[in-house]
Amino acid sequence: MQSISNADILDMLLFVEERINTTIERCGSVISVNDFLASPDKMDIFDATCMRLQTIGETVKNIDNLTFIMQTVVFRYHSHPLCKLLIEM
Repeated sequence: MQSISNADILDMLLFVEERINTTIERCGSVISVNDFLASPDKMDIFDATCMRLQTIGETVKNIDNLTFIMQTVVFRYHSHPLCKLLIEM
């Protein structure tokens, strides 16, 4: 079974936050969707933004899956001494 720590989840959340801030910063001059079509450079920004949003979504999905696995293990084995140690971490 894969081991995941709170620090790993935190790193993933910080990655998401960084990507969100970059997206907001790079698209700050965009007023409407048509602004992305104004030039090839703007279209490149649009493409990069789409890829960034995809990585954000995939990372959030991974966080959800990993935390669900952790919750399932804790629920199923909550009385086991090793699980109690995990909960305290």
